[in-house]
Amino acid sequence: MKAVMATVALAVIAVVAGLSIGRMGASAPEPTENAQADADARAENEQLRVSLDHAETERAQALRERDQFEGEVDALEATVKRLEAELAKLRTSEVPEEVIAAALGIEFGEYGDLAELTDADWEKMAGAVLSMQSSIAELAALLDAGGEMSQELGLEIAKENQKLVQFALAIADKLPTNATNFNGEYTHPVAQMNLMAEVLSQSNTPLSDAQRRALASLGDRYEQEWNSAQDSYGDDVSQLEMLLDEVALKQTILDDIEGQLSPAQVAQIFPEATRGRASLDLFSPALMMMGSAQALQVESVDQLKGTLQQRASAFLGVSQEELARHDAIFQTWVDDVSGTMQPANQFQANSYDVETGLAAGRAQLRAVEALANALNLDPETRAALMENGSFFIPHLPPVSDE
Repeated sequence: MKAVMATVALAVIAVVAGLSIGRMGASAPEPTENAQADADARAENEQLRVSLDHAETERAQALRERDQFEGEVDALEATVKRLEAELAKLRTSEVPEEVIAAALGIEFGEYGDLAELTDADWEKMAGAVLSMQSSIAELAALLDAGGEMSQELGLEIAKENQKLVQFALAIADKLPTNATNFNGEYTHPVAQMNLMAEVLSQSNTPLSDAQRRALASLGDRYEQEWNSAQDSYGDDVSQLEMLLDEVALKQTILDDIEGQLSPAQVAQIFPEATRGRASLDLFSPALMMMGSAQALQVESVDQLKGTLQQRASAFLGVSQEELARHDAIFQTWVDDVSGTMQPANQFQANSYDVETGLAAGRAQLRAVEALANALNLDPETRAALMENGSFFIPHLPPVSDE
């Protein structure tokens, strides 16, 4: 056993001695092919080590960026959840009254985005209405009694009215109407309702949210009935028929608006002194008839038929003898309006109420249609008759004080 161990020991010593001699010699032997391969391997290993260190550095950076990104995602998800919770709360909560009043208060149809409405100075116009209502009531009392308007009062009314005129001009041709004056657009429910809302707000009797919704529903109904009426008209419809239909529809909606208001609100919007009177009531569709309705004073009801025949003869170019053969048409016309004929001075005759205007207009419309069918009119005259939207409102002379 010892001999074996000695042999192993000598072998180890020999290897070590050989290595030592090689390192300590005066000159190193030429590198062998194995030595060069070892050097190349060591260099390649070093390069791999450097690459590995670089990869480890990049991996660590990527992990840090991943952790940061995940943190941002978590923050964003928390923000989204918070905003969704706030939105759900807003959807189920009541909108504050002041927020409702700040927007176009009453919206329906296709008018919510109409700039002439959304940009209108409702506050200024409502102030003008409130100022004019008291001035116009004073004027009506004065002129009904046969007095004269002072220059100061006239200028005061004209100054405030100009604020409404500017609005009427701005919405001209923006809202549907068959009227031949700007009051057609001005009396459109979307304009009237929003003006009413601001007037009531400034009068400390504001509309409630429920009232606003009720009025918007009436606006939708107006739109439906308006569109239905337009679709029903044929090519031979007269301008007068379309005008009167629009006035009647707007008056119906106005009556229903009144039904949604409190007594205090009604008193503010519809002052009794001027209620429903053309040129005096700032919310009445009777304003549409101004320029179309013509006051016609006759001495008596008996005189009215002859006066109407004279006017018809001049307009139609038909002799009174020919018209006399259709006396029944004119007699029916007289019978239809005689119940509304009242003594009136010039101011009262031109500030007729909407019911009187509608009655007079409908009576003339029936007479015009009957004459168009009875007379052998040439096409141009018949067209002129259908396109003419004017009508008479007969009245008796004012009662003398003597």
